[in-house]
Amino acid sequence: MKKLLLIILALLICLTACTAQKEETANTGDASDNASETFETIPEDALLFTDESGAAAYTVIYPDFPTEIIEAAAEDLRSNLTVVTGAKFAKSTDRDNKTKDKGEILIGLTNREQSKVTETLKEREYVIKVDGNKIVITGGSDYAIITALGEFQAMFSKDAPYVTETLSVSGKADKTQYLVAVTNRSSQQIDIYDLVPASNNTMVKVKSLPISTPAAGLNIRSHATFGDVVVWCGSKHAEIMSYETGEKIWSTDNAADNAHGIELLPNDVVAVASSSGNEVRFFDIFASSSTYKSMKLEDAHGVLWDPENEVVWALGLSKLTAYKVERTGSGITVTEDTSKSVKLISDYGHDIAPVYGDTDKMWITTSGGLYIYSKSDKTFTTHINGDNNVIKRSNIKGIGNFDDGSILSLYPDGALYEWTTQTINLYFKYGDKLYHTTYMTLGTHYYKCRVLRTDYQ
Repeated sequence: MKKLLLIILALLICLTACTAQKEETANTGDASDNASETFETIPEDALLFTDESGAAAYTVIYPDFPTEIIEAAAEDLRSNLTVVTGAKFAKSTDRDNKTKDKGEILIGLTNREQSKVTETLKEREYVIKVDGNKIVITGGSDYAIITALGEFQAMFSKDAPYVTETLSVSGKADKTQYLVAVTNRSSQQIDIYDLVPASNNTMVKVKSLPISTPAAGLNIRSHATFGDVVVWCGSKHAEIMSYETGEKIWSTDNAADNAHGIELLPNDVVAVASSSGNEVRFFDIFASSSTYKSMKLEDAHGVLWDPENEVVWALGLSKLTAYKVERTGSGITVTEDTSKSVKLISDYGHDIAPVYGDTDKMWITTSGGLYIYSKSDKTFTTHINGDNNVIKRSNIKGIGNFDDGSILSLYPDGALYEWTTQTINLYFKYGDKLYHTTYMTLGTHYYKCRVLRTDYQ
């Protein structure tokens, strides 16, 4: 009996083993089929980012002495490759020749032979291509290179961690223009430039508008009758001119001394803030240019129309205030809205401009600081999103921002006058940080700047 039980147990073990083997064979067959299907989705000319052992097959290379933004972009690429492949990718400048004969991803104009294509590219053009054991990602400017890196990273993913050996893409960075208007104090004109972001000294002059006297203040506005206009002021002069033709539309020589800020209101009133005159004067552009209403404001420097609150904000020595302005057949009525008046954090207010993207906020500059003012809370803050201690804070003569969060500013270098500069500053927003880029034209001296937008906020 015992012998019979042992035989039966042996048969059961054998049967179980056979069944398990069949199941294992079936499962193995399915896995093999799936693997085969997965392999078949990878093109024959696929260029994998890792080798057979799973280690990184490329080193990320960028030029020696790179701009901060290119170094940051190289780090972003390296990190993204690690996320996609699980491998750790090294990065280095082109001074390092250890990997010169190996796989490299070349960013910008490196000293590698394959990067020479960069020299033929215009500011907004870029190239992404495979050249031997190099992947070349470059452009005619940092802005174009950043655009190319974004497109390159969109080409691969965890499901497809490769590019093709025949990869060759040429393109242009988006046509978004970073247009700025600056008062040129060395040649008495208003210059319009298109800044190519994140590219030192790469800016394109769009046009120049000659003016009759050195300008201290300006704004770009849209008028129902005259179209896009430039409103500017200097000395005792204030003027509206056509943006397209430069033709004078309206002017006065009756602003108070040292006109510094100017605004065109929707009701056809021009407000002019004068620092030496210590007042803001209001002119009806369809009435006599010698008549006006005046409001006293010590060291008046800037004015800005607020369509949401229907007031003109005015910036003085130590005070920010607002005026209600009405224009009727009998003339102009101006009333200070004292409920909106506040004391500045630091003295010598200089520029006031909209924080585009937030109708509650305004830029305020003084000799001692750069602030964002909240109209609703009546509070000043020095916190600026993305600033990693690159923004200069004091003595800023002109300020503004673009939709993407990049910031424009001017501050003096004293080369011509103590209040002028040869340099336009752009703090370009990339990711969650701002990167300082300078645009210099030797011998051309600027004073005030504006982001070229016609809307008030």
